[in-house]
Amino acid sequence: MYKYILELYQEGGCDYTIGCGTVIVYLEADTSEEAFKETEKEIEDCGGEDFVNRASIFEVKGKVDFDFEAYKYRKCLAREKEIASQEKARDLAERDRLIALYGRD
Repeated sequence: MYKYILELYQEGGCDYTIGCGTVIVYLEADTSEEAFKETEKEIEDCGGEDFVNRASIFEVKGKVDFDFEAYKYRKCLAREKEIASQEKARDLAERDRLIALYGRD
């Protein structure tokens, strides 16, 4: 796991896309000093100081596991239940309308 990540940002030319002009780089560094040296190399590789408007280094303290497949399954199941509930309510409303119109016989 990487201990540091670098966010590079370039202004201008954006079409209002989320994260436009932003690049995330995983730094191969174990100390903040190594992270600074790697950052200098990345800035030079990306076109230099005239190209990059802002650089931020983040220290990664740990990782939180997220079961994305289970999340998607729960969301899909909840969506299917909601659709079924709406369809049932629509059917009951139609039944009540027809009973009111024609009676129970």
